[in-house]
Amino acid sequence: MAKRQRNIDPAQRQRAKGTSVGEAYERLRSDILDLTLEPGAFLDEREQVARLNLSRTPIHEAFVRLAADGLIIMQPNRQAQVAPLDMRELPLYVEAVDLAHRTVVNLAARRREPADLEAMTEAAAAFETAIASGDPLSLTESNRRFHSAVAAACHNPYLFAHYDHLLTLGLRILRSRHIYGRTDSPDLKRQAEDHRQIIKAISDGDAGAAEKLAHNHTKLFVDRYVSSLQENLTAGISIKA
Repeated sequence: MAKRQRNIDPAQRQRAKGTSVGEAYERLRSDILDLTLEPGAFLDEREQVARLNLSRTPIHEAFVRLAADGLIIMQPNRQAQVAPLDMRELPLYVEAVDLAHRTVVNLAARRREPADLEAMTEAAAAFETAIASGDPLSLTESNRRFHSAVAAACHNPYLFAHYDHLLTLGLRILRSRHIYGRTDSPDLKRQAEDHRQIIKAISDGDAGAAEKLAHNHTKLFVDRYVSSLQENLTAGISIKA
C-alpha cells in the first residue's frame, strides 16, 4: 500500500524557512560582533552548517544579508570572509559618522513626532540598563538602537539608511576593549547623559543645540578610544636588578 504523502501548507514552509534564515543571521551576526568570528576569518558554508546545526540554504541567505550589512565579504566557492577591521581607517570613519550624525539630529529636531521621542526615550533607558548589567554586547546593541531611533526621526529614508549602515560598521569598534572593554568607566554615564540631552534638544526643536551635542558625543567616542590607546599599565612598575 502506497504511503500517503503529507500535504504541507506552503505558507507554513515559508515561515519555517524564514525562521531558520533569521536564526542563522542573528547567530552569525552576534559571533561577528562579539569577535568570536575574528575580522578577516574565512567562513565556509559547510563548516557553519555543522557549527550552527542548520541547513545550507539558511546559512547562504544569512551570508547574503550579512554582506549587505558590510559585515562579511562574499567569496567564490560558497565561502565568505568576515570583513577586515582596519583601524587605520578609523579617522575616515569618524569623519563620516560625525557628519551623518549631525545631519540626522538637526533634521530630527525639525521633523520629530511624539512616537519618535518615545522610541528614543525607551532606547536611552535600555542603554542605561545595559550600563548597570555590565554586558559589553548589550551596551553595543542598545547604543546602536538609540542612535538608530534618532536617525529614524529625521524622516528621510536615504539619510537614515546611510547613517544606519555606518552604525552597523561601527559595532565591532564599539565592541573592542578600547570602547566597551571597561564597563565601569565614568564615560558611560556621560554618554547616557548625552543621550538624554540630545533627546531634550530634539524635543525642544532646537536643531542647533542638537547638532552641537551630536558633534560632542562623537568626540567623546574618539577621546575614549585615544585615551585607551595611551593607557600604560606598566608605568608604575619599578624593575630593579
